[in-house]
Amino acid sequence: MDIISFFAMFYDFLILLIPLAIVSFIGSKILSRLREKIEDKLKLDWLKSIFITNFVIIFICIFLAFIYFIFLGAALSEYRAPEIEYDIFENLILVGMGAVRIAIATLILSLFLLFFEFVSSFTTDLLEKKEWPMISKEFIGVLVACLIFLILFLFIFSWAAIGLFVYIFYGGVSSAPLLMVL
Repeated sequence: MDIISFFAMFYDFLILLIPLAIVSFIGSKILSRLREKIEDKLKLDWLKSIFITNFVIIFICIFLAFIYFIFLGAALSEYRAPEIEYDIFENLILVGMGAVRIAIATLILSLFLLFFEFVSSFTTDLLEKKEWPMISKEFIGVLVACLIFLILFLFIFSWAAIGLFVYIFYGGVSSAPLLMVL
């Protein structure tokens, strides 16, 4: 690997890292208020309140995407005979089975996100001795967590996104070989 391609790869990595860190920081500031309300209302500690916040937000986002793709598929599909068309009961069963798969995937993602929140919190605690504003310490904590996330996601768990997509939308990994050839 020559020096120019190394710096080009480093530049591309920074192009991914900086927007991810900014969006994650803004999201963490917005959701920290929700977490504090959950913590006060339910009298929970930090770990339980952040897990519940993660679970609820991730579940809502994935479920809305799931419903969007169901409606998009229904709107763009070709006309089928009424004998083979799903009725409302079958559609509700599909959404219910999808909700169970989404809940399982959300549980896994919430536990996975706890690691990055611990990294961010640990980094912020390490920077307590510095005379910087608290918001910059929090941003550096989020930046370090995003750096570790990108390293893990791009270089170690690159298969995780497609696996999660296949599990949520197709119901299992037995559909994955079919999708790979499409």
